[in-house]
Amino acid sequence: MPVVRTTRYCVACAKTKPRSEFASSHPLCDQCANRRQPGTEKLNRQIEAAPDPAVPRHLREQLASLRESGLTFEDAWTIALGHVLEDLSRDARAGWFAALQETRDVWRDAFENVGPRLQVHQLHELLDHPDDNTAVLIA
Repeated sequence: MPVVRTTRYCVACAKTKPRSEFASSHPLCDQCANRRQPGTEKLNRQIEAAPDPAVPRHLREQLASLRESGLTFEDAWTIALGHVLEDLSRDARAGWFAALQETRDVWRDAFENVGPRLQVHQLHELLDHPDDNTAVLIA
């Protein structure tokens, strides 16, 4: 015969309470779930306003596929950007276009596989000839 648990543990107040004080599988008791905490509303707005990570992920996948097809970055960028932005609303498309264009050089470095390798090479040069460098700026 299965054992039916009549209590649950609330992760917020760290108390064991009757199951009736929990909304379905929610880890907080009703009292803790309904409590208004300072900053919660602002945090919820920030979470809702956060950009969808699917857009850059889709762009990365498109660029990788086009690179494997032998396209240059310029051609691949135009095609991939078009595919990624085509299904977005006008406002979202404008925002993402601006953000992606702003980071275009980083996308190019990743596409051409030169960004991190170049920085590591520069660091090796510095370590091999430390007296030749009076100041180092690593961005």
